[in-house]
Amino acid sequence: MSDQITVAIDAMGGDNAPSAPVEGAVLAARNTQTRILLVGDKDPVEAELNKHDTEGLQISVIGSEGKIEDSEAPALALRQKPRSSVLVATGLVKAGTADAV
Repeated sequence: MSDQITVAIDAMGGDNAPSAPVEGAVLAARNTQTRILLVGDKDPVEAELNKHDTEGLQISVIGSEGKIEDSEAPALALRQKPRSSVLVATGLVKAGTADAV
């Protein structure tokens, strides 16, 4: 059993996404032994990740399809967007691939 923690991060959520979540993920990976799974639309997340020095860091990008907007009704959005970044991230925890979101 590994003592390393794996965290799934919704790279499409919040203000200034994906730049702010990616920057935070890089800082976390650089300052801890945490493995990071960035979940989001692959092209923009990878483009943002390429702006940082990630050599030696354990950061992976997991593709998703879209995000849930602040203005959307939560229950409806969950049904209509099952591959959204936040649902894929929480699904990684449910599957045991990640320890936390």
